[in-house]
Amino acid sequence: MAFDANMERALVSALNTEDVSRDLLTNITTNSAAMSLFRTVQMARNQTRLPVIETLPMSYFVNGETGLKQTTDMSWSNKYLNVEELATIIPIPEAVLDDSEYDIWGAVKPLAVNSAIRAIDNAIFFGVGKPGTWDPSIVSGATAASNVVVRGTHDAAHGSLAGDISDLFKTVEAEGYNPSGVIANVTYKGNLRNARDVQGERLDELSPTEVYGIPVTYPLEGLWPAGLSAPEMITGDFRQGILGIRQDFTWKILTEATIQGADGSTIYNFAQQDMIGLRMVFRCAFAVANTINYQQEDKSLRYPFAVMTSPAS
Repeated sequence: MAFDANMERALVSALNTEDVSRDLLTNITTNSAAMSLFRTVQMARNQTRLPVIETLPMSYFVNGETGLKQTTDMSWSNKYLNVEELATIIPIPEAVLDDSEYDIWGAVKPLAVNSAIRAIDNAIFFGVGKPGTWDPSIVSGATAASNVVVRGTHDAAHGSLAGDISDLFKTVEAEGYNPSGVIANVTYKGNLRNARDVQGERLDELSPTEVYGIPVTYPLEGLWPAGLSAPEMITGDFRQGILGIRQDFTWKILTEATIQGADGSTIYNFAQQDMIGLRMVFRCAFAVANTINYQQEDKSLRYPFAVMTSPAS
């Protein structure tokens, strides 16, 4: 955990004078899987309760014209979206700002937002830095539900990579959900281009942009784990993921702040050291609805996502 990083002069000396757009939110280019694929809801409180159907009603044929009609019931359980805060402070000496002809803050803001979005994706999909109040990461949830397929399970005579991906979809479909999207490590572009049958012919159902009619996207660049049994592809019903936004990105210039380390020691004293800081804050929540369906009514056996992993050896 870093508390002593700051934008010292050496880090910005290579910047040249140029026009920098101030329209941050409309011009920044992001590649967030969470923000583009999951349902997004605006939250008015620190916690939002979402009633979720727990049991489904049943109907019965009446036995004859005078038969008795039977009754049924339904029940609901609560799902909670718990807001957590994501933030960073970027310190910089005032002299560096004064001497620079470049809009340093204009350059820093888009990159800070991008770092926050990457942190959110990393937490939601892989559990890296995930707040304890959020649901398990997508990879952890899929693994716990045994919704995992190992790449290379099928040889060329049995479908090769197409067979692996078909099994990946099947694990989701067997639990009552329809895959709505596929995300993959960018290395899968090569795997999909190279997929062949036993005669060496390309597999029509696979391409770098689409598998079995479902679009493939390649977000989370640089975040996918590497090595044996590492997640490489995720599919599922992305409508089951809920991303709550409590507070959009906000910014504050700090002029009299003191930055402390984890042990309470003072790292920077802005007033004494003629420094200022830019503070960014974003507040959000995440949960997986995992709504009941007639295919699999037992929620302990049901999960709307599945993961393809690299071979174990």
